[in-house]
Amino acid sequence: MSKISTCIKESIPGKTVSFFANTYSQSKTKKCFTFLSNYFKDSFTGTLLHKYTHKDPLYKDSFIYFLIMKIASLFDIIFGFINKVCTALLGGSLIAKTVKNIYFSGSKILTGIALLVMSACVGALISMMLKNNFNDIGIILVCGGFGLATVLGFIGIFIVKVKESFIGRVIAWFLKGLEL
Repeated sequence: MSKISTCIKESIPGKTVSFFANTYSQSKTKKCFTFLSNYFKDSFTGTLLHKYTHKDPLYKDSFIYFLIMKIASLFDIIFGFINKVCTALLGGSLIAKTVKNIYFSGSKILTGIALLVMSACVGALISMMLKNNFNDIGIILVCGGFGLATVLGFIGIFIVKVKESFIGRVIAWFLKGLEL
């Protein structure tokens, strides 16, 4: 793993990103944004907005909310069981074998998996909305999963072009080298 990270850091895009990150971290623009952010947090307006956005919603005591939460908890139990079963089935190197089989089999499986992941991400987002449980990690995971599914969907649609590209040949070389 260290060879891969070293190669990425020493590549032209890696050096470019590193250059801009170091330049921004020492710039006056960052200091200005930090100052304004801290000033706004300590101001009357910032405190008022924080209190308004972090107050308890009025629907917490309603019957409909209680009913929806009971239904959501039932789905949590069902999907928890599905998660345990899938985790047991996908243990070990089965995931690598699956990726290899999907890559070399065709586009229908890849597009189907992309749609499944997109549906799971939308379901997770709806679940977070119903539970009023928005946190940074959850939103990042949902957006990342949806982005990954979008890329998988485009790869599934344009699988012939991807296999002919340089990246496709590198992926094929890597998967053949796994000897699964």
